[in-house]
Amino acid sequence: MSEFFTCGHASSPNWRDAAAQCLQQAGKGPAGANLGFLYVADNFAGEVANILAYFRTNTGILHWTGTVAWRGRHRARILRRAGTGDHAVRL
Repeated sequence: MSEFFTCGHASSPNWRDAAAQCLQQAGKGPAGANLGFLYVADNFAGEVANILAYFRTNTGILHWTGTVAWRGRHRARILRRAGTGDHAVRL
């Protein structure tokens, strides 16, 4: 972390838990921060609007950019075999 940039990452089958963990790690960001980056696993693609609203509300940062990451079929099979069931949200 630096005075100009904070970050957080988490893994959970529930987007709210993952987002809360990210926010706990990253905090509200540096004073005067006006741009956030949001990376969401494909499993949470349908919740992007809710996730974005969560971070806007809890950080005060109104402007965000980011993407939904696609893990691909092979990676998804490995995660299911491993029994993790986790999905990731990165901030």
